[in-house]
Amino acid sequence: MPGLDAGEIVVGANGHIMVAPGGTAPPDDITDPWGTGWVDLGYATEDGVTLNAGKETNSIRGWQSFYDLRTVVTSRSFRLSFTLQQWNAETVTFALGGGEITEDTPGASYRYTPPAPEFIDERTLGVDWTDGDKHYILVVDRGQPAEAIETNLQRTSNLALPIAFDALGATVPWFLLTDDPAFAPVP
Repeated sequence: MPGLDAGEIVVGANGHIMVAPGGTAPPDDITDPWGTGWVDLGYATEDGVTLNAGKETNSIRGWQSFYDLRTVVTSRSFRLSFTLQQWNAETVTFALGGGEITEDTPGASYRYTPPAPEFIDERTLGVDWTDGDKHYILVVDRGQPAEAIETNLQRTSNLALPIAFDALGATVPWFLLTDDPAFAPVP
């Protein structure tokens, strides 16, 4: 039975936000490097990554009871939110839902062209972090940036790319891999 254990407090002080084409396999082992196809999205703001696991339910009521008789899960959602600070070909196309970067003037200028309106840019997203000698990897197997991007050009701050990445239906939409001994099953 769990009790008071300060060693089970997890701090996500820093890590990496990785993206790959949909269906790309994450590392097999918790300490293995990310493989081919994965791209590190670079710096995120100090807010880090926000995880939101949601569930909607429908309550079934009865005339004879003031309390719900049964609850049925009608939908689930899983979202990772973060704000990227680096602007490059990978972060811009990821944030804006696809598109293409081409060389406009050889070696001098580049052109971003947005995707077709009906294009859905499905990706696999991974977040890793360490806390002391404990490692964590959170992977969304299939998802997409889900909200409009709004950023401000200002004299006194950087131009950021806020991302809300929603998991899409899959056999296992997301999972957490860790070597933290606190996760060992209780016999």
